[in-house]
Amino acid sequence: MSIITISRASCSIGELIAKDVASALGYACIGDSEVICAASAEFSIAGQKLKDAVENPPSFFGLSFNKRAKYLLCFQASLIHFLLQDDVVYYGPAGNFLIQGVSHMLTVYIQADLDDRVRVKTTRDNIPPGEAMKYLLNDDDAHQKWARFIYKNDYNDRELYDLYIIREKDRPEQAIQTIISEVKKRRYHTTTYSVSCLKKLALSCRVKAALVDIDPEIAIRTDGATVFVHTRACGRDKEKRAVDVKKIAQTVTGVESVEVDVTEDLFLQMANSCR
Repeated sequence: MSIITISRASCSIGELIAKDVASALGYACIGDSEVICAASAEFSIAGQKLKDAVENPPSFFGLSFNKRAKYLLCFQASLIHFLLQDDVVYYGPAGNFLIQGVSHMLTVYIQADLDDRVRVKTTRDNIPPGEAMKYLLNDDDAHQKWARFIYKNDYNDRELYDLYIIREKDRPEQAIQTIISEVKKRRYHTTTYSVSCLKKLALSCRVKAALVDIDPEIAIRTDGATVFVHTRACGRDKEKRAVDVKKIAQTVTGVESVEVDVTEDLFLQMANSCR
């Protein structure tokens, strides 16, 4: 009847909470590793590259902007495939960033006291508290940089989540009960319209992933099996751009027809005139 996405700070035992919530509700439970594996198989992309795009902030020697955008879109499409099964708990980074405009999805963020997180990290990895603290602070910083670069948002912004839970020390059961009580509300029940929104988003992701190398800022809108594409090109390249976009978009599974709108790229036109 619903979807739950759980994001969390490292060592806030978000995975444990997600699995217990899923078990109590009789929902399936998936993590980012399952989604990465599925996306890797479907789109023939190395799993480590997908993991880097989803979890790590951009770096000078890392993925190019276009590659990162493409891999995120592939991950997003595979995630939606899991979520369309309904009655699912997803735990991992970016759930609320990647899936928006879907009314039957409850977005949750799990936070815990830093000292408690250090204790969990120290016990789990058998490392000194100082090393655990350094790791967690670096990890928090990486998450913030990733969210700000990709989505221009603060990962910890409470306004981005339906539930922002600060977990009390050694009391995950309170967070579990809060999530279960919230998701049972009528507002999170699946509707025909909310499922339709999810399906449109899935198809848009697949088409955009196929076209992002042509135009990183390409805009996609779907209506059933019809895809509407808006892109920009300059002068004589406009006709070729329309042909190329249509040819590629038609190869995406689920697409029956493609409408392409190509407008003049004024910035490129100005650049060319200055040469």
